Amino acid sequence: MGLFATVALCSCKEDSVTVYRVPKEAPKPLAEAKDSTSGGGMTVLPGMAETAAQFETPEWVAPAGWQPQPLGQIRKGSWRIEGISGQAADVSVSVFPGDVGGILANVNRWREQIGLQPVTEGNLETTQVSIGERSGQLIVLEGPAPEEGQAYPQSILGCLVSVEGSTWIFKMMGDAPLIAEQGQVFDAFLQTVRFP
Repeated sequence: MGLFATVALCSCKEDSVTVYRVPKEAPKPLAEAKDSTSGGGMTVLPGMAETAAQFETPEWVAPAGWQPQPLGQIRKGSWRIEGISGQAADVSVSVFPGDVGGILANVNRWREQIGLQPVTEGNLETTQVSIGERSGQLIVLEGPAPEEGQAYPQSILGCLVSVEGSTWIFKMMGDAPLIAEQGQVFDAFLQTVRFP
């Protein structure tokens, strides 16, 4: 310690010290840092956004009352829904190359987002639904009682469909009463989807 202090003092005889201030980099918006299928939860890996950009956006008709939101790196569609009692939900349409780990991995990621424990393949519950002229798997999840500071439990309606080497995820996540109210609207939206 003494030797180090002596060397440090000797090496600083008459050298001037210049201080530089570097501005702090602004944090990336949530939609860019973590693009979710939903509302966050999946990290965008290197090259994923570039690959997603190559997939052509399907045609659809968004319901009245869904407020368009900025798109993220892998989001092709993004809306916010607000209920009359201050409830809110996020709707996203995202595309990923490949199968992004399969249905079970995605469902368990979503379950974690709303405070549920993971399930095994044998306990996985899905329903086959139509997305335009294709079929996909619909998953309905309702979280536990709300935590302190939350007015409502959280719910997810998620639908995965495979299209020519990609996985499209249609996801609605938010306050459980609003998600339940919007279930038929979400289904009607899926019926309007037309892939190129």
